[in-house]
Amino acid sequence: MFTCKRTDERDAGGNLVATGVEWTERKLWFDGVMMLVVFIGLIMTMFAVIATSLMTIRAGEPWWIPATIAAVCFSPVFWSNYVEIEGSPRQLLFHRDGRVTAPNGVPFFRRVRTFNSVHADFASIEVCQVLSNAEAQQTAYSQGVVIIMRNGEKAYVATKLHADEAFKVAVQLTQALAALRDDVASGAAGGRGRQKPAAKSRPKPMAPAWID
Repeated sequence: MFTCKRTDERDAGGNLVATGVEWTERKLWFDGVMMLVVFIGLIMTMFAVIATSLMTIRAGEPWWIPATIAAVCFSPVFWSNYVEIEGSPRQLLFHRDGRVTAPNGVPFFRRVRTFNSVHADFASIEVCQVLSNAEAQQTAYSQGVVIIMRNGEKAYVATKLHADEAFKVAVQLTQALAALRDDVASGAAGGRGRQKPAAKSRPKPMAPAWID
């Protein structure tokens, strides 16, 4: 089951200190298990149908037993597409001090929790295909999200997503980063506006002139 939502972290004063996105990614192993269940069910259905036919020919045989087994074994064809489990959690946070953290790791490097670069180096956040063409033909969850740096390097932050899910994650991350940058810029502008004006120097009192 796919979920995607914005997350904000604020200090005691209500100031934004970090923002980002939480989402879930498809567990492809579960799709493999369901395909195996359907395949085994179809094989057992075939044998049960043959047994039903043979018992029907022989009068007095309880043909309804293999017929029931056939119906049960064939049922995964109908309900397998409606069974879902919770996806793998993923999160990306942009901090006010420039850091970028991934509490649940990043694709292909799950132990990585902090980026080496700051989010000021990010040029764009885009959708891309993360699986090979051969693998992509076997699943609809072949898309991911990649961050393009200003120097042209890439950092993958999401994988195992449907195309629609990948676009949602990319847009949410882009909006979160834009919101943080705007907040930082407005805070800096407000700080400059609140600077105290330079104190005016008072003219030194003139010595009284004595007129003889």
